[in-house]
Amino acid sequence: MSSQASSSASPASITEEISIRTMSDVVRDFNTEELIKYLGRKDLKLDENDIKILRKEKIAGLDFLNTTKEDQKLRNYFSLKTLDDLKEMLRKNKVNGEDITNIKQFTPVFEEISDDDKAFKHCMEDIILKLSNVETMTDANEAMRCEFISAILHASIAITKKLTSQDIFIVLQKDISSEDATGRVDYAIKSLEDLLCITEGKSRNIKIGYVQNLAQLESAFQTNKKKRTADQAFGNDYFDYIYGIVTTGTEWHFIIYIPDGIYSMSGSEYQINLTKSTVKDNPELLRSNVKRIMSSELEVLKQRIIELEAKNAEIPVFRRKISEFDAERAEFKRRIAEALRMIEEERTRCVAENAKLNARIEELESEFRDRITKVEQKQTQNDNSSNNNSSNFNL
Repeated sequence: MSSQASSSASPASITEEISIRTMSDVVRDFNTEELIKYLGRKDLKLDENDIKILRKEKIAGLDFLNTTKEDQKLRNYFSLKTLDDLKEMLRKNKVNGEDITNIKQFTPVFEEISDDDKAFKHCMEDIILKLSNVETMTDANEAMRCEFISAILHASIAITKKLTSQDIFIVLQKDISSEDATGRVDYAIKSLEDLLCITEGKSRNIKIGYVQNLAQLESAFQTNKKKRTADQAFGNDYFDYIYGIVTTGTEWHFIIYIPDGIYSMSGSEYQINLTKSTVKDNPELLRSNVKRIMSSELEVLKQRIIELEAKNAEIPVFRRKISEFDAERAEFKRRIAEALRMIEEERTRCVAENAKLNARIEELESEFRDRITKVEQKQTQNDNSSNNNSSNFNL
């Protein structure tokens, strides 16, 4: 008896137990419907599809809590570094194969660069200076290789700006996130409105550079799409895409990313011999290598800028059409309102006339009933008078 008394819970102890329970303890005991109600109260903006998944999978409180932190957070671009990640990324982007060599190739039209171009001359001087100050590029790390990558990117952007008369910028270590991944990209080339090209610099592993760059391009594409307003959507026929570059400084790969697939441009012709011996023995080869890479980048940037400029030029026309449509719609609504007003006035008039007509009919019916009554009364009087006369005659 005493043991039962000592083990029984008092109201105070129950209250204390509830107060020290964490929300995890509470959620742990939820069944599926209780979990759905709880999540609904948290204003998580769950839609019907989310609710259907919870019910279909019979997710209860304990199942929900067992979701790992790794599952709940976005993947960082640099966590994508295995061949399995590459295979999955290629499959996701509709590549028929499991290697970067299976990606469909595209061939750009090269933009000619003059040897006397100021930006190109500065780029070559910078590369030669940097090569003279490094021991070797064979085992150079990513930071060292990015020195040469930066020189080429800056020069290409400078020439593109001169050719297009458009503002183009380069942003280092820019944060770009999407629904699936997040992180910083090495180089983001952008206009005032759009991300144009994402560049991933690697020390040597190009394949891992591909999987990371493709994830970055997907995020950048989504970022551009979110920035589009209604008048910038350009219609369903608008072909939207973004460029990517994967490079070690010596080996360069260009990528076109679109939601329906990817294309790349790579090969031995897109390599730069960044060696001291090349500077000494064959400077023209180095110049030719750099110029070809810059020509490729310049062409893709210029083409993208021209396309965006053309589409942006359509925006005022599109806005004018929207304004005209709004004006026509307002006029149509005014006409409808006027027609409804006239209909209502006609209905009111008809109701009033019908009321008068009904009143007149009732008046005539009343007069008719009065006349009938009088006729009947008179007839009755005549009948009574006739009967009286007949009685007197019989007498």
